[in-house]
Amino acid sequence: MVPTKGKKPRVHVIGAGALGCWTAFHLRKAGCEVTLFDFGGPGHFYSSSGGETRVSRTAYGADLHYSQMVPHALKQWRELEQATGLVLYHPTGVLWMHTQPCPYLEDSERILGSLNLPFQPLDKHALSQRFAVIANEDLQGAFWEPNAGVLMASRACKALARRCREAGVVFRLIKAEPGPSKGEALRGIVDEDGETHLADHFVFACGPWLRSLFQPLLNTFLTVTRQDVCFFKVPKPSTSWRKLPVWIEFGDVIYYGLPDVDGGGFKVAIDKRGEAFDPDTSDRIISNQLVSQIRAFLAHRFPGLDQAPLVNSRICQYTNTPDGELLFDRHPAWKNLWLLGGGSGHAFKLAPVVGARVAQVILGKETQEPRWRLDPKRVTPAAKTQFQRGEI
Repeated sequence: MVPTKGKKPRVHVIGAGALGCWTAFHLRKAGCEVTLFDFGGPGHFYSSSGGETRVSRTAYGADLHYSQMVPHALKQWRELEQATGLVLYHPTGVLWMHTQPCPYLEDSERILGSLNLPFQPLDKHALSQRFAVIANEDLQGAFWEPNAGVLMASRACKALARRCREAGVVFRLIKAEPGPSKGEALRGIVDEDGETHLADHFVFACGPWLRSLFQPLLNTFLTVTRQDVCFFKVPKPSTSWRKLPVWIEFGDVIYYGLPDVDGGGFKVAIDKRGEAFDPDTSDRIISNQLVSQIRAFLAHRFPGLDQAPLVNSRICQYTNTPDGELLFDRHPAWKNLWLLGGGSGHAFKLAPVVGARVAQVILGKETQEPRWRLDPKRVTPAAKTQFQRGEI
C-alpha cells in the first residue's frame, strides 16, 4: 500500500519494547503518522524489555559490524538520558574473563584495537589490584573494556515512550494482529475488541509474541527460550562491591553478572539456551537446581557472596534466530508488513540504531541489511555461530 502523493505515511507499530519504540520515534521524526500498539505498555513485566538491566558493550568477537554500531546506539541512549533527566545508564565497564583458550575474546581484542576502541588486558596481579573480591587463581586471562556499562531497561523504555508521545506518537494499550488484506498489501490490523485500524505500513516488533503471531512462517526462524536470573544481596555497601563492573566469564559454562547498580541486587545468570518458553502460558518460577549451580559458582569466583541471600529472581525470555542475528524483513505475503525482532538483549542495546535503519528502509531511503533478512539459509546448522550474540 503506497500513500497518495503529498500525504504523510501512516504507520502502525505493534510492540512497545525498545525496538518498537525506537522505530516509532524515528518514523515520527521522519514525518510519519505513527500509532504504537501494545497490550501491556512500554517495558511491562512480561516483555523482553521489561527487565531491570541490559548490558551495553562493544566487544563482539570477530563481528566488526556490531562493534561499530554500539557507540552510535549508546550515544542515542545517553541523549535520551539527558533529555529526560533520568539515570538510564551506569558506565561500569565490562570485565571479560576466561578459564580456557577463547577465540571469541581474542577476536574481540583484535577488532577493538582496529577500531581504536579502548581495552586493557589484565594479568592476575592487575586483576587483584583492581577487583579484590574476585578469586582469579584458575583464570587464564582477562581484559577490561571501559566504554561499556549497564542500561536500565524498563526505565529506559518508559522514558523513551514519553519522548515518543511528546513527538506525536499515539499509543494504544490493546492487543492487535494482522487483519484484512488486498493482494500483496495488508490493509489493517484488528485489535482484541474487533476494531480494524488501517495504515500504509505495519511493523510487528512484538518480541517473543512475534513467533506465535506468524506461524508457521517463523516456527523454525525464531526460538523463544527461558532464562533464569538471580539477584543476591552484597555483604555490605563497601567500595570493593560498589566498584565492580559488569563481568562475563568464558569456560565450560558462560556465566555473566551485573553489579548492584540501583539497589536491585548482584545479578547473575548462565548464558545458555534454556527450555522452550511461551510468554503467555509458561510458569515464571526459577529453578532450584539453577540457583544451586549459581551459588557454587559464586563461592568459587566471588567467595564473599557464598552465603549471600537470594533477594530476587525472574524469568526472562530469549527470542533469537538460529544464527543470533536480528530479523528485519518484509512478510512474504504482504509487502507493507515488516517483521522486526530476534537478538534478545543484543537487540535492546542496538535498538536506537536499528530503529533508525528500519524507518529509513520503510520510507525507501535505505536498503535492507542482508544479514537480517528472512533467509532460509540462516536456519541451517552451518549458519549457527560459535557464540550466540543475542543474550548478553
